[in-house]
Amino acid sequence: MSIQQKRERTLLLLVLGVFALLAVNLSLFSVRFDLTSAGAWSISPATKSILAEAKDGVTITYYLSKKLTTYYPFTQGIADFLEEYAAASAGRVKVRVIDPQEAGQLGDMARLGLQSIPIEVVEQSQQTQAVVYSGIVLQYLDRQEVLPQVSQIETLEYDLTTKVSKLVTQKQKSVAFLSVDPTRDLQNYYSILSQTLSQTATFRVVQPGEPIGEASVLIVAGTKGFTAQALRPVDDYLMRGGKILFAVDGVFVDIASAQAVATAAGENDLLKALETWGVKVDQGIVHDAYNNLVQFQGSQGVTLRRYPQWPQILAQNTSLTNPVTSRFSGLSLMWPSPLTDLKMPGITVEPLAWTSEKSWLVSDNLTIDVEQASRSSMMPEVKFQKQVVAMALTGTFSSAFPNGGLSPNTRMVVVGSSNFLTDLMQITGKTDNVVFAENTVDWLAQDEGLLSIKTRVYRDKSLTMLQDTQVRTTAAFALSFVNLFLIPVVVVIAAVVRFLRRRSREQKS
Repeated sequence: MSIQQKRERTLLLLVLGVFALLAVNLSLFSVRFDLTSAGAWSISPATKSILAEAKDGVTITYYLSKKLTTYYPFTQGIADFLEEYAAASAGRVKVRVIDPQEAGQLGDMARLGLQSIPIEVVEQSQQTQAVVYSGIVLQYLDRQEVLPQVSQIETLEYDLTTKVSKLVTQKQKSVAFLSVDPTRDLQNYYSILSQTLSQTATFRVVQPGEPIGEASVLIVAGTKGFTAQALRPVDDYLMRGGKILFAVDGVFVDIASAQAVATAAGENDLLKALETWGVKVDQGIVHDAYNNLVQFQGSQGVTLRRYPQWPQILAQNTSLTNPVTSRFSGLSLMWPSPLTDLKMPGITVEPLAWTSEKSWLVSDNLTIDVEQASRSSMMPEVKFQKQVVAMALTGTFSSAFPNGGLSPNTRMVVVGSSNFLTDLMQITGKTDNVVFAENTVDWLAQDEGLLSIKTRVYRDKSLTMLQDTQVRTTAAFALSFVNLFLIPVVVVIAAVVRFLRRRSREQKS
């Protein structure tokens, strides 16, 4: 062996030795770098602080169907983020990724609280529907929390840390509920809301004019009947830093009236206060081409009719980054009024939900009659445009009373409909409205540490669109067209071109 060969062999052995030592070192000491522009994969200090409170291990199980990863590879990004989450926990979090079908656990999904996702797939030239899963179960000691369906990572850290905090600290929310309208009692109008919130929080009713007391969140349902006396405790609560969900009306609707009565709210102390706090409630009714089927009693009996005054909010018309709507399942509003941001200094306003571009506003000749509501879209002065119907406000709010001072930094959510919280929601046959209310209460009740968790910059909306029938059908058709027609045609054309070129060369030679 020559000297040169010996040197090369020695150099190779040294290089291999360096790599071996590096591998051993990395197994003992882990260093991670997030090179994304906004630190999309960095775990927030608030998360690390909450994880440090865990006295035992937290197990995060991500139930992910392999068939879903085949058609929507971005779900691997969710699994990768979970690994980053575990790496930041100093060993307190263990992550498992399981295909429920391979693990033989499909029968356990409903019991665990995970939601199935139907998707159209093309296999062996056949279009079929498959049921897949993308959900997370968190376990700590004998406690369990669930994220039924995970479709993006914008708020995934917030969602995970919120669940971990509930598991570890077992802090109980308290919700105070106020309705000034004497015609609406809790049992007959808000029973679904109260029963649902009572499962995860202490729920109590506050009488008009009564001090709110200590509460994580106050729900103010309705505008009708609000006086300065009823407003004073609400203002006091806000000035102490209280968090409030306002479900308010710009138009009062009398559903018991045979004349389909709808009247503008007019001068109202609560609506004036909301303007002080940065939101104007328009005294009109938003109509939308995307709406709910509602039962109506007519001469031919009960019939199902499309009702423009009950808009159905679409997922694409919601904020993707606010936790209230980031996992949006749906929202149906009854006779809603639009909201306007008054651009108050010191207050940040974020639209949460808005109607479609095929919606319009009716402010004159108000009625809830289905025939007139449908015909109103044909009026010459009608202007079709999106209308904001839910807003989140954060900042320091001025008192609605003279010399009332300023609140500390706090937040509120305003929805331009009180009826969406009532038991009318069961007419839609869905639980979306009460889920929206739950999400809103959860977000309002969170401490500042959890709210400091940043929104991820990564975004992939493909999974959130899976339950849109039109999108699924279009995607399946496009996939079939590409696989069954376009690719074979390209291959044939390429073969013909190659054949013609070869023949041309042979003729020239």
